[in-house]
Amino acid sequence: MDKNEGDDALVDSIKAKLDSLSSLTTHCCIYKVPNKLRILNPDAYTPRLVSFGPLHHGKEELQAMEEHKYRLKETTLKVENAPEATELHTVGVNFKPAEASCLLDISFSDGVLKIPTIFIDDLTESLYRNIIAFEQCHCSDKNFLHYIRLLGCLIKSPTDANLLIRSGIIMNNLGNAEDVSKLFHSIYKEVIFGRRFYFQTISENLQAYCNTPWNRWKAILRHDFFYFHSPWSVVSVFAVILLIILTFIQVVCSILAL
Repeated sequence: MDKNEGDDALVDSIKAKLDSLSSLTTHCCIYKVPNKLRILNPDAYTPRLVSFGPLHHGKEELQAMEEHKYRLKETTLKVENAPEATELHTVGVNFKPAEASCLLDISFSDGVLKIPTIFIDDLTESLYRNIIAFEQCHCSDKNFLHYIRLLGCLIKSPTDANLLIRSGIIMNNLGNAEDVSKLFHSIYKEVIFGRRFYFQTISENLQAYCNTPWNRWKAILRHDFFYFHSPWSVVSVFAVILLIILTFIQVVCSILAL
């Protein structure tokens, strides 16, 4: 058997295998990204190696893959605001990486916010923008967009980004903390969020935790008691203790008055 016959046999065997596979979906779609999304970062939506459909057909830089597509008989493989991270840290919230395989598995319980590890590099923005574009065009639920929105609320500054990097939640291979914060601020512009926020309950619980005076007092005590940077730190500790005592006395007096 010569080389050409061997190639043909290989192609035929691959075709037979592909024909025997069941499709993962009966509704395959190719979308043109809305201009208001594409204009924010055109390169993020431009194919670099291979394209499917008519939108980028014929581009010279994509020709290298055309032969393979034809030889194998082309197949399609099948809001709500939350407090920022530094504010949460100030009132005593701890940040920990969640042991979860799904990015959406974010939880908040007993003062601990768990978020699955986020890997960020030069390709992250392109990946995220394309997922968001797909949701905008094809999905009624915008769960990934809501995920990005929640992260955007938590990461409003380089300080917030650094906090999540130090906690092990963000693995940053993009650049500095400012680059990370800019990424999550720019990526969800000109989008439709839908009516229901996927992380509504977590957002409300985080806000309620921040609004509870006792949590803020505990955080101040914890910080100032162990780190007396100045005489004012000592004063603030005793002031908080006095405030707690007075609050306790007021509650007791109110109960006795009943």
